[in-house]
Amino acid sequence: MAERVVITGMGIVCPLGHDVETPWQAITAGKSGIAKTTIFDASTFPTTFDSEVKDYDYAKYTKYPQLHKDANRGSCFVIGAAAQACKQAGINIETSEPMDGIDRSRLGIYLGAGEGSVDNDAFFAAIAEGWDANKNEMDWGRWAQVAFGKMDPMCELEQEPNMPAAHIAMLTGSRGPTRSCLTACAASTQAVGEATMLIRRGDSDIMIAGGAHSMIHPLGLMGFNRLTALSTRNDSPETASRPFSAS
Repeated sequence: MAERVVITGMGIVCPLGHDVETPWQAITAGKSGIAKTTIFDASTFPTTFDSEVKDYDYAKYTKYPQLHKDANRGSCFVIGAAAQACKQAGINIETSEPMDGIDRSRLGIYLGAGEGSVDNDAFFAAIAEGWDANKNEMDWGRWAQVAFGKMDPMCELEQEPNMPAAHIAMLTGSRGPTRSCLTACAASTQAVGEATMLIRRGDSDIMIAGGAHSMIHPLGLMGFNRLTALSTRNDSPETASRPFSAS
């Protein structure tokens, strides 16, 4: 357990920037990444603002963007962050047969990731069309008929929390231990800690570890509003989240 494990590369995609340095400069300058919600129409929600990643294109981080064309929002973020970390660490992701001397069977992944957004249009349409107003209950047969007609298999698959790690595996060619954890706000820290343990135990030489998620969708926002966990200071989004303020 005494073997030293070091971080050799880092990457970030977040509302304050798409690299490590830009968010750091923004944080030290006291800048906010919070603004009105634009991903969907949140005008009827108690909270109408959020912290969104803007002007981001995952395709510029990989030579094979077609492999990730169905990726959910969180998976798209992890592609950019992992590509940055790999470049810094000297892990070649530019060719299908990388010549960097790294045994891909000893290159692993441990990612803290939440579930992807449901296919909202299809999901809510099926609920609306499956409701039998005369009986005041759901007609699940009708619901299934509408759902199967509207839902796309790959879009549904991308809701699974293991998919961001799967996209990293496609990006890097990793064939080592691959794990995902879904432990809310602790997930990324847990992933880094357990990735360190896998290296110390001898199961892997290199681990790509961290986290990726996006909760900015109707069900995500509604859930946190119902928990009364979000500020409703819609008149001033940039100052609404101030953890050390008495107000």
